[in-house]
Amino acid sequence: MEPLSEQNNYLRKKLTPGNRKYYEKLLLYLRAKGKNEVVTEEILLEILQDMLEAQAEG
Repeated sequence: MEPLSEQNNYLRKKLTPGNRKYYEKLLLYLRAKGKNEVVTEEILLEILQDMLEAQAEG
């Protein structure tokens, strides 16, 4: 299984430009908090999946 950060980077490319900009602000904020890297990447993946689902639904 690929690392969560690689999975997040792959899925991030599927976001619209506006959604990608918003997600990247969240990414920077969460990574700057200095929490456990695995937990942070899991949170980012969950947010990303929710955003992609909402994006697909319009």
